[in-house]
Amino acid sequence: MSVPIHVLVVDDHVLSRREMEAALDAEADIEVVGGTANSPAAVTLAAESRPDVALVGVEAPYEGGIRAVSVLKRALWSVRILILTASDDEDHLFGAVRAGAMGYLLKPRSMDELTASVQSVHNGASIIGPSVASRIMSEFAAVARSDKPSVIPGLTVRELDVLRLMVEGCANQEISRRLLISENTVKNHARSILEKLQFSAWM
Repeated sequence: MSVPIHVLVVDDHVLSRREMEAALDAEADIEVVGGTANSPAAVTLAAESRPDVALVGVEAPYEGGIRAVSVLKRALWSVRILILTASDDEDHLFGAVRAGAMGYLLKPRSMDELTASVQSVHNGASIIGPSVASRIMSEFAAVARSDKPSVIPGLTVRELDVLRLMVEGCANQEISRRLLISENTVKNHARSILEKLQFSAWM
């Protein structure tokens, strides 16, 4: 029997958090190791349970959610963080990615989509929706036009191709088909884009 994916759920909406915990725990390959409403408790739980994935709500309050992402990454660098938000504000989503998130989900989502996304993030996929991809494009373009373009690592030509298709809303399978590359390669490019975004000095 394979080792289950250990998941920590951080969300200050108690009913929503319990619903997510129940749905995730119902999956044979997922085990919820803790649930909490705030960053300090999340760090304590993460230190005790060593989760593989942390599902973090960021909308209430927004700054608290982003802080949770940052402190979790500092406390446990290996944890893969998936954002859950009701906000379609690109600044909020972009801030979460900058803080170290591997991806985001916009509410409302089905529990099937939630569990599939947790599994994908655990497997190394970076989930970037069209809004975030579009904002990333804008940010990189703005820096490229600035008088200090060298302060960030540049995207490769193929990464830009992948990012443009993400902006169009293409899923990994469609990007793979259009660029004649494997879906794993698409995932690797998406992860590289996020890594360059997260660790650039200009942020």
